[in-house]
Amino acid sequence: KEKWTLPTDDFMTFLFGTVPIECGNIDFTDVLFEKSIKEKSDDEANATSQSLEKQVTAVEGNNPGDDLFITVRLNDKGKRFQSFRAIIPATLPARSDSEKKAGIQFFPQVNTSSTAYIKSSPEEDPVQDFYGNDMLETNIPVQIYDFTSQQQAIVPGGPSFAVMGFDISTNRPEDSLYQGTNGVGSEKAFTVSGVTFEPNSLIGDFLIDSAFESYEIVGNTTNQVYLLSGTPRNGSWRIERNPSFLEEVTLEFYDEGTNANFNPLNDLLPLHIDPQISGVALYRDNDADPRNRNGMFDADIDIPISLDAAPYYIGQTGEATQVKFVFSSPGTDNVPIPREQQARNRQWVPTSFGTNNKDPFYGPDFFVVLRASDKMKTGVNFRIGMVNWGPNTPTEPDPDTWARLSGEQRNDFRKFREFPWGIRGLGFITYFKEPPVRYYMDGKKAGMKADNSGVNWIRSHCTKKRRTGVINSIKKVVAPSSLVIDSTSISELPIQTLEGQEVTLVIYGRNFGNNPVVRLSGYQVRVIQATDTAITIAISTMPGVVPIEPVVLLVRNTATGDEASRTDLFTLTSKPIGRIPVINSINPNKGTSKEFPVTIQGANFSTIENIQVYFANTLMPVQSVSADGTSIQVTFPLGGIPTVGLLDVTVKNIDQKTEKTLVGGFEYINDAQKPKKRFYMFGCGERQDIQQSNFMAYAFDISLVIAVLLFLLSAKKKRTI
Repeated sequence: KEKWTLPTDDFMTFLFGTVPIECGNIDFTDVLFEKSIKEKSDDEANATSQSLEKQVTAVEGNNPGDDLFITVRLNDKGKRFQSFRAIIPATLPARSDSEKKAGIQFFPQVNTSSTAYIKSSPEEDPVQDFYGNDMLETNIPVQIYDFTSQQQAIVPGGPSFAVMGFDISTNRPEDSLYQGTNGVGSEKAFTVSGVTFEPNSLIGDFLIDSAFESYEIVGNTTNQVYLLSGTPRNGSWRIERNPSFLEEVTLEFYDEGTNANFNPLNDLLPLHIDPQISGVALYRDNDADPRNRNGMFDADIDIPISLDAAPYYIGQTGEATQVKFVFSSPGTDNVPIPREQQARNRQWVPTSFGTNNKDPFYGPDFFVVLRASDKMKTGVNFRIGMVNWGPNTPTEPDPDTWARLSGEQRNDFRKFREFPWGIRGLGFITYFKEPPVRYYMDGKKAGMKADNSGVNWIRSHCTKKRRTGVINSIKKVVAPSSLVIDSTSISELPIQTLEGQEVTLVIYGRNFGNNPVVRLSGYQVRVIQATDTAITIAISTMPGVVPIEPVVLLVRNTATGDEASRTDLFTLTSKPIGRIPVINSINPNKGTSKEFPVTIQGANFSTIENIQVYFANTLMPVQSVSADGTSIQVTFPLGGIPTVGLLDVTVKNIDQKTEKTLVGGFEYINDAQKPKKRFYMFGCGERQDIQQSNFMAYAFDISLVIAVLLFLLSAKKKRTI
């Protein structure tokens, strides 16, 4: 026990002296308001001449406001929404006589009013709080991890990496009713084996499939559940009661150092609805994949979290830069479409933290991933942060209502929060099959009642905060094994493609591997063919997504994990797409110059004056193009083909501004060497092979050699004499 000296005053002095107030052209400095201020104590009258230090000292001496606080700090074992009461008892009757006395004790001893122990809230009457002020409820337990090191580096245009992780649990394993491994999904149904359900006992519960997508159950038989919407994946499954879901995340960015040179709009790839190409993205640990590493980010294994809309910047001037992610669909309402037609993006929260690294729920469940732009300069320093602060608004509208809006309307979600200054860094929604019970105090009497609001869900957040270490951008070091994107076969992309229409192009570089991942912002990508130095892809615009510049191209080698991106290779055009050439076959597809002319079979070829054919970088002479545009004949160029081996064959429709490339379409073999030519000795003439030689030529050579030897021998004898 420690004694604490009671304050002698409990008021705040007025800190300001003369306060002239001007409204338009009217000066109120002479009105009674100012005089009433001047009539206060001498200290207040001379406040303008007092130093701020003296004023603050005076305020501290008067002890305004509350003086002592009781705080509660929980570990991570508490259950979600577990209720408890914090009280200061007057006595502790169960203890020994010397320890029965409790409450607030004074020295010297004085009596304490009995009403001092009755808890009150100014908002309880006539409008009560959402929660009675007497009972305290725990948040959803959360652990935030910093994945950065003391010298964390980020490479412009380099690979993605995780900077932060969230480990979340409701700590309610009793809510996991059933689970298995061999479920079979179908439209609005899921069939299991080895488990027998009581018919219709699971209405209002949720099915979680192998990719952690959730499906609301609307009925069931002994071995099959019926769903509100969707087709679950085959494989592992679980059925959860009263589940909690993560539905929104807000991150903060902090510039570091004195140069203030971090700009997320320039230094990170653009924010995109596709997490696999966005500058900032969220991933979920794929616990259902046997290759998964618990609590570690695996780029090709972990699950990109699908969003209701692209991430967007929020906040006010002067605040830290904030990025908001929303994935609350299907939400609680039928806006903008009926719930059964909405996507199922919200993320189920596990019921346990896991006990060891073999437990699928051990370690972080969600990751924050960054991708640096190729425009980022070296020496840029910044941090990532997560802040949760302020009370909940339990009946807040669905976050996706605002995420789909544009401009400043996206920030209107604050108008519907009970405490708009709060920050919902990690936003959750919890569903209840039965109305939860609320506890309250009616004066000195405790009571309880079931929630009769008719709302079977509640929104909440936690109170955790964390920021990462400093992230430094460094110059990219290109090694012989580094993945490099050099160029592409075309530089203009259509802003819109028709249904079923695709545009093909080739990406050139090195160290792509044989099974690369290719992403192009705003487009669906289909890899047609891939080698270590060239990738042929077919692209089409994504439904409901309009591509915008800069267009981001990202390639990842799935074998090495290396990744690179470019933002300067494409521009967008609204011009209609012309006829795109189609290459079906090349005949012959290998040979020397003697095999020419070569025929290219396909479709959509332009006329001979509007077409070009390239073998690698060599422009080929076009001999003819069929009238129906299905065949091209090319001859061997006069200057030859400088490269041997497999060559990419490209057909360009000049008038349509379209092209098609077949990677490795023709293998060029160098012409066989001509019969070797020998020359007459001393450069006297050309000498044929022995079988084709002229006997007189050889005789001349031999006689010439003998003559030279005799001349040298005679010269030597003369010198000797």
